[in-house]
Amino acid sequence: MWDGDPGAVIRALIERLDNPLAYFISGGQRVYWLYFFWAILIALVFFVRAAPGKVSLWTFLRFAFPASVYWSRSARVDYGWFLFCRPIFVLLLLPPMLLLAPALSVAFQSGLRASVPGLQDTITSSTLLVGLYTVVAILVSDFAGFLTHSLQHRIPLLWEFHKIHHSAEKLTPMTVYRMHPVDDLLLMVIAGVFLAATTAFFQFVAIGPLSMISAFGVNIFFVAFLLFGANLRHSHLWIDYGPSISRWLISPAQHQIHHSDDPRHRDRNMGLLFAFWDRLFGTLFVPDGREEIRFGLAGGEEREYSNPVKLFWLPFHKLIGRRGWLAASSGGLIAVGLVGLSFASTTVMLSEPQSYGVHLEDLTWLEVDGMIKGGKRTVLVPTAGHEQNGPHVVLGKHHHVVRFASERIARELGDTLVAPVVTYVPEGGIEPREGHMRFPGTISVPTETFESILEYTARSLRAHGFEKICFVGDSGDNQDSQARVARRLNAEWKDEPTRVIHVDAYYASNGQMEWLIEQGIPKEEVGRHAGVRDTSEILYVHPEGARPDRFFESAHDGMRGVNGDPTRASAEIGRKMIELKVSAAVEQIRAAGDAAADRAASR
Repeated sequence: MWDGDPGAVIRALIERLDNPLAYFISGGQRVYWLYFFWAILIALVFFVRAAPGKVSLWTFLRFAFPASVYWSRSARVDYGWFLFCRPIFVLLLLPPMLLLAPALSVAFQSGLRASVPGLQDTITSSTLLVGLYTVVAILVSDFAGFLTHSLQHRIPLLWEFHKIHHSAEKLTPMTVYRMHPVDDLLLMVIAGVFLAATTAFFQFVAIGPLSMISAFGVNIFFVAFLLFGANLRHSHLWIDYGPSISRWLISPAQHQIHHSDDPRHRDRNMGLLFAFWDRLFGTLFVPDGREEIRFGLAGGEEREYSNPVKLFWLPFHKLIGRRGWLAASSGGLIAVGLVGLSFASTTVMLSEPQSYGVHLEDLTWLEVDGMIKGGKRTVLVPTAGHEQNGPHVVLGKHHHVVRFASERIARELGDTLVAPVVTYVPEGGIEPREGHMRFPGTISVPTETFESILEYTARSLRAHGFEKICFVGDSGDNQDSQARVARRLNAEWKDEPTRVIHVDAYYASNGQMEWLIEQGIPKEEVGRHAGVRDTSEILYVHPEGARPDRFFESAHDGMRGVNGDPTRASAEIGRKMIELKVSAAVEQIRAAGDAAADRAASR
């Protein structure tokens, strides 16, 4: 699930529009300075091998950065396109790019929940799973790039837009940005679908948070590709990996062949990182030595693309003149669709606060106001406790569990937000120390204080327009107070639409004990505190909060605050425990809503 941040969107737009140097100081960009540095080192190695005994700084600079390439008309068009034209297209493309992938991921996860619910949260996050996710993501991403590139060459309408990239007569690292926005849009959509499906699947089956191995926020394999020669693909330097490696990885020389106007090289080497896609589809060309190449388009057509403005408009002009009005209209529709998609995406990100999350503490007052007016009038008030949980579980266990579960409940209900967790609750006498207060770190407040906090939390939420206020308590000592406050407020508000619900099913009748006994775990091992249930839940929602090396010493040790056997705990059991709590709470809240509707209809 993605929680959008419109401020981040605006900052990203401003960074790319206001500061072109951002491309050179961001590790996620192809032209990051470190990638350039490594490309120069690689070029130096090849230069030394090609010209032993003749090496000097001056001769290397003339070899690596000849003016005939880097100050050619073609290169100046590259620079102009990057500096003056491309920022305009950032405004069109960045908003849908930031919105599309998370929206698709949510859609795919919803589909997975509906079709294969038994797979959800079935694999514990581990180094192996993270590594597998990283590898699959780069393979899927690279195939999406290969597929997009193939379509751009095979479909005449798309080729007219892709021509601007191939119109470069000299290749420089900036040629990578010589792409029409229609090209970028196509790649964004195809890669977005493939990567969103991949991400959705891995996050769906993983227990706990999952991320790929990355550097600079980018898949580590793609960073390796960028470090080792990616910028030399668009250059005059012939760097070949040799026949064996070139059957697996696309070398800079192979990509230069792709830019050749020679018919032998046409539509070859479509891959980005891996050559086996080209091998599989019959488009691989592995050179057996240095190839004499002329960059550009067949018949000298590249001379028509003489300035940045033409790079944008010429494809449409050619579609009108050469492909007929139907093709031209299609191209026009693509352009209009691009602008429309950008406008719609920006509007959604700036005006749809529900995509930002469900926790009030993560929202602005303006966003909350919009959500309430949009129909989100149910709010959960989670209550936890800051108490000892034996030597093996952190004091904040209830907070982690109830916050996690409340988010699941809110998303399941759909029209619901979550108030901050009420953490300070009755935990026993302070002087003398009684109950959980016997253990250092526990914090306790009087019952009347806790009930007052609940009451005025509910009154505050009612004043803002919430009509269904649900107390969700993760601790046994909270339950009676929640019930009393709910009764008092409901009596006071009996003639108003606002209702307070003590969601006791979440804690008292969630079916956890019955399920665990069915799995062969005796009731005494399940225990009442810091045993199988509590420990499993924290292993699932916040594994850093458990100390597995202390499970054995904690088992059944009442003197140390434990009742039950945590050695039987697991994240898989924790997943089921949370599922049962969430299901029980959702069912009770929905039933309360149906009952309220029936009462209103009978008046």
